Amino acid sequence: MGLAALQQHAAMQRVILIPELLDMIFSYLDISDNANNARVCKQWCDVALDTLWREVDDFSRLFSLLAPLCYNEDLEYRFSRLPESTDWKRFERYSRRVRRLCYRSQDTGAKGPLAQSMFDDIARTRTSFAILPNMHTLEWEGQISLCVMFMHPNVRRFTVRLPPVSDPISVDASLASLASDSSQTSVSQLPSTLITSFFADIVDRMPNLTYLNLRLAFPMSRIASDVTKLLRGLPRLKKFGMPRYCVTTEVMNALSKLEFLGSVEFQYTEEQGCGDPEDVTEFEPTPEEGAFPALWDLSLAVGYRNFARFINASFAPTNLRCLHLDSHFFEAPEDIKSLLVILSENCQLLHTLALISRVDVQNVGLDLDPADELCITSDCLKPLLKFSNLVSFELVHSNPVYINQNDIEELAEQWPSLESLMLNNEPGFINHTCLSLEALLPFARHCPRLKHLGLFLNASTLGQSYQSTPTSSLTPTKLIRPPSNPPRFKCLKRLSMGVSPISDVNGVVLFLSSMCPMDCAVESGVTWDDNGHVGSGMARAIRIRCDRWTRVEEMLPGMVELRFQERERAKQLEVENEDLRIRNSVLLDKLGLTPPKGRPVPVTEDSCVTA
Repeated sequence: MGLAALQQHAAMQRVILIPELLDMIFSYLDISDNANNARVCKQWCDVALDTLWREVDDFSRLFSLLAPLCYNEDLEYRFSRLPESTDWKRFERYSRRVRRLCYRSQDTGAKGPLAQSMFDDIARTRTSFAILPNMHTLEWEGQISLCVMFMHPNVRRFTVRLPPVSDPISVDASLASLASDSSQTSVSQLPSTLITSFFADIVDRMPNLTYLNLRLAFPMSRIASDVTKLLRGLPRLKKFGMPRYCVTTEVMNALSKLEFLGSVEFQYTEEQGCGDPEDVTEFEPTPEEGAFPALWDLSLAVGYRNFARFINASFAPTNLRCLHLDSHFFEAPEDIKSLLVILSENCQLLHTLALISRVDVQNVGLDLDPADELCITSDCLKPLLKFSNLVSFELVHSNPVYINQNDIEELAEQWPSLESLMLNNEPGFINHTCLSLEALLPFARHCPRLKHLGLFLNASTLGQSYQSTPTSSLTPTKLIRPPSNPPRFKCLKRLSMGVSPISDVNGVVLFLSSMCPMDCAVESGVTWDDNGHVGSGMARAIRIRCDRWTRVEEMLPGMVELRFQERERAKQLEVENEDLRIRNSVLLDKLGLTPPKGRPVPVTEDSCVTA
């Protein structure tokens, strides 16, 4: 091997010994591969072990390092012998590497459930207070009393699913109701006193929490006072998560006093759970001076009137940049307009705004028309243009938005910074829209940063500018043909059509292919919470439309590619045509002939082109 080859080989060896680079590579490998990597050499060992044990979601894999495991008569894991002090000393080599611990008692991906005795043995024999001393994230879904032993002051992020809590008014709380089996804790109702004790443990053992996520599926009113005390005991909290309808007046008042709190959020996932809308029917927080000093991201499930009154009060959080409101009421257009006006006056820093309200489809038929006074108009949306920093807006409402092409032109022209717009693309009345495919053109022309667009329109017509009239009918007025030279979206990634009517799939594909980028995805469908109550006729109509939009999504990339190739060929032909024109002009000039009438004057005499 030559000197150059030896130097190159040595350089490669030095590269694969860089810990940061090794960690990046190992993070893409599975458990068995990293177990083998730990045996390669001493330099790889620590890096591989760190990757192997950084995140643990299988307790049996972790605690089999402490002592051998076996099954009991209920096919649950238990220790075959009690862990000894020497076992704990050996375990420290691995326990200090754990950064995130996730436990789910009902996780079907685990090899088997853990017996109660296993947790008892760990708690009884441990040699230090912190079992996993460097762990900063703890996620727990199981018997809540068992996670207390894993709490310590270094934990910064905590997610826990609270089991159902009995109503203290109607049920006599009794510790005897607790089931010893961890699988029973998710179905049996716990006394509220146990939650009080558990929250006290959180405050005492994890006082430095910066993120707290409480998952539950029962009325917040049962534990509101306990949650309030919990929040008061976590002064360093920066982010707080709860299910919908769980941030009550009492909880909001407690949150207002947290100095570092920047984000309050909820999620729509089943895992997160859901509270009782009755708990937030009356939402009347009373923020005091200095309230919400750091809050910038707020997600609440409350009525628009209540929130408008709250945000318009003294000491309200006016430095919000992201606001997500989900109301369980049918919100009237005047309430939406009033809310937008108040927000535009008090929250000028907003760059993301979502207004979600109840979509009632249970009593909606395909042939029913929504009342005009209950439909959102362009007048309701005009306050949006007063937000100087708003780049993302989402609106979900039961009734369609009644705006015409001129309104869309004005909205797009005055909102060039727009990046995301979801303008009620899935209303409860699915056959009534004043917009056509022509509504896409202004956004392509005036909004160069737009990445996500959602509209409810009649994709069976092109609109008046193309000799077609927008109607609520599903029958196409003419075959869809794209305009001759349409504007093109520069950054569009998602086009969400919701429940928009569509009949001519091929025509829609031709139209969109002239405007959309190569990687633009087309979406359709609904996200209604109560879609189980949709009538059979409406369900069938939605299914047909979604199937057609799915075909559009499948065909669009190929057509966009074809359009791109056509444009490239056209450019090449223009270049060749210009070259021939120049050659022809030079040749005519040499022959002393006059160029044909109407042709441009030949190029300059110093041209290097020869006939």
